Amino acid sequence: MLVSDRSRVRLAYSRKLGADLVVDASTGDFRSAVMEATDGQGTALVVEAVGSRETFRWPDLELAAPGATLVWFGLPRAAAITLSRSRSSSGAG
Repeated sequence: MLVSDRSRVRLAYSRKLGADLVVDASTGDFRSAVMEATDGQGTALVVEAVGSRETFRWPDLELAAPGATLVWFGLPRAAAITLSRSRSSSGAG
């Protein structure tokens, strides 16, 4: 489990639950940490549970491995969704 949050309490709880990677979103680069932790492959499941305009701009598709499942719990009002994937099969891109 790879977790990003701004709440120190939720980050600590994620560690307690056994998260493999915990990144403070206010100071860390979650995308880079995920890519390093997965050898550039991304994850099989991406969950965006905030639903704010700020977090929806995250490159969720870039965190996802090919064939991954994306789950968004709520979308910002008037969100325009464009899905495209430019990463090559080697994981670079």
